[in-house]
Amino acid sequence: MTYSAHNPRPLPSLDFLRECFDYNTETGVLTRKARPVHHFSDGVQKTAEQLANHWNNAWAGKVAGYKSKAGCIAVKLEGVEYKAHRLAYYIATGQEPFHIDHISGDATDNRLCNLRAVSHQENHKNQKLRVTNTSGVMGVKRHSQCDAWVAQIGGGKERRHLGFFRTFQDAVLARKSAERDAGYHENHGRV
Repeated sequence: MTYSAHNPRPLPSLDFLRECFDYNTETGVLTRKARPVHHFSDGVQKTAEQLANHWNNAWAGKVAGYKSKAGCIAVKLEGVEYKAHRLAYYIATGQEPFHIDHISGDATDNRLCNLRAVSHQENHKNQKLRVTNTSGVMGVKRHSQCDAWVAQIGGGKERRHLGFFRTFQDAVLARKSAERDAGYHENHGRV
């Protein structure tokens, strides 16, 4: 099976995760716990107990995670990379999220108050302003051939044209009104 932003990898069991990590809801930090022997199997040269002791001496009590290419905190667990915000939310609430929105827009802030479980579509309703945007407002751009401002909302097949406007302010008002009607987050389009 292929996993992607639309189809994230299922998380390990909640019991297993709670044996592996402590999650501080106030700081957003995942810390590795001393792992029990039953997490390990006898190897060729070492017993499960020896492997557990070796792992615990090296990793127990240490902050888990690193900044991934995507800009969020990622954690490797048994050779598999997981997004720390999904692990944190699951450990704190007991509900496995498919997608997490960082309310503030800071993908490294995993405090529970900054995380909300959302659908993939809802997650796109709280994006920061793209660096390629030239107007300073998402969904608003200058149409030079018509000497007007254009407002639109949505993306791909869901894109909806909101109209041509003589002033930038009118285009922005149309876009913001459409955002409210479509349930966009108030932080959507932040710089």
